[in-house]
Amino acid sequence: MIRLGIAGAAAAAMIALAGCGQKTADSSSTDSSAESTTEATLAETESYADASSVTLCDYSSIPVTISKQEVTDQDVEDQIQQTLDANPNYVEVDRAAQKGDRVNIDYEGKIDGQDFDGGSATGYDLDLGSGSFIDGFEDGVVGMSKGETKDLNLKFPDDYSKSDVAGKDVVFTVKVNSVKEKQDAVLDTDFLSRIGSDAATVDEYRQSVRTSLEQQAAQQEKSDTQQAVVSYMVKNSQIVLGKTDVDKEYNLGLINLTNMAGNYGIDLNTYASYYGTSLAGLHSLIRQNAENTVKSRLVLNKVAEEQNLTVQDSDLDAIAQSQGYDSKDAMIDSGNATEDELRADAILQKAVDYLVSKAQVTYKAAETEADTTAEETGAAGTSAAADAESTEAAADESLVSDSSAAN
Repeated sequence: MIRLGIAGAAAAAMIALAGCGQKTADSSSTDSSAESTTEATLAETESYADASSVTLCDYSSIPVTISKQEVTDQDVEDQIQQTLDANPNYVEVDRAAQKGDRVNIDYEGKIDGQDFDGGSATGYDLDLGSGSFIDGFEDGVVGMSKGETKDLNLKFPDDYSKSDVAGKDVVFTVKVNSVKEKQDAVLDTDFLSRIGSDAATVDEYRQSVRTSLEQQAAQQEKSDTQQAVVSYMVKNSQIVLGKTDVDKEYNLGLINLTNMAGNYGIDLNTYASYYGTSLAGLHSLIRQNAENTVKSRLVLNKVAEEQNLTVQDSDLDAIAQSQGYDSKDAMIDSGNATEDELRADAILQKAVDYLVSKAQVTYKAAETEADTTAEETGAAGTSAAADAESTEAAADESLVSDSSAAN
């Protein structure tokens, strides 16, 4: 639930890493596991003390500036158009199949004359051009008509995910049951019924879209305010980082990122290259993020201590529900959190809520896409500073992003 946003050289946040409350890494073995997943030890970016400590700044009034989130008529129409584009009509046609059509097919695959697991299906809807089948399959169906049967002589790729068929020749016998042409959807009551909307009229649907966007905008403003107050406290308080705390956070982040990259079949070197940095650069970003996460946690726990903040079981239930569980007990039973971890997260959220109550918010106009592009262009020569700032912001936000949904 407390996530680490790793800022990359070409992106504000590269990835969300699971932390406290997510059993993606065993905290009891972080030191040894981290050593086994890295080829180099990164020099520490700050001198650490034996133990962490924090002296808070004055937080009786916290000045923050955030973007005002406005929902325009164009925003509503754009959202509706996205929904229309995602739900086109498919109308049956009496002609040979073309790319872009949806065909309903029966197929049976054989290797050396024998059936194999997963090689056959009936009544399967296939969008031609989707690339969802091995090379040659969809191209072979193009040109077929309803009722036609055809054998496709193909070969599984050598690196196919199922090793028992990888690199082998296969014959698919395909029968086309129907050919449907994709047509643009039209916003009418039939469309609303097709997508399962509760709206009875187009006007009601348009208003429901506006309401949804306004709720999202309000949540974004809330999230921005939470991030801003935590960032203010971190920047203005006196914080001493303890080596043990930072190393533990760093090792956890390194293990989780290594595991995540492994799930995609790549190593950290390759992962780093995707974001325009080196392995050492990636390690540096993980450590910067670990430092800022520890700073944020120190500040919030100190606020909770000074304000005598406490949590109830209802607070734990709220966090569990924000993660999709019915209750704290259900989440604990799942093995994804202990009660102590839930309480630690809940107290952080209580501290964030308290700081937000002290915020003096100034709104600025939301940035346009053109503004963002101009800023990115102007910042091209100072990417290192931007990376450090975005890493700190990501760490601040990570402490409030998930559990805030409970309030």
